[in-house]
Amino acid sequence: MRCYFAVLTRHRSRHDYSTRRSTANYPGRIFTILGAVSGVIAIVFIPILFGPIGVILGFVGHAKGDKPLGMYVGIASIVTTIVGMALGAWVWNEMN
Repeated sequence: MRCYFAVLTRHRSRHDYSTRRSTANYPGRIFTILGAVSGVIAIVFIPILFGPIGVILGFVGHAKGDKPLGMYVGIASIVTTIVGMALGAWVWNEMN
């Protein structure tokens, strides 16, 4: 019984956790995250302000090294700006 426990604990201690990814590997990730948040906010609140901020932050994240996701956030922020302006125009039209 004791030998079996020693084998299990030795096996677990040799596991290498250094293969995990962290945000330190992607220096532009903070720009991408802020761009995504700004893009989502642009759907509901002031899309003419938050949309371009999301676009800029997404493309800055892409340029800083967050290659696929930064580009996607920049493009998605363009879409959310248009959707937010259309939604605002529709709500304004329904209220008047």
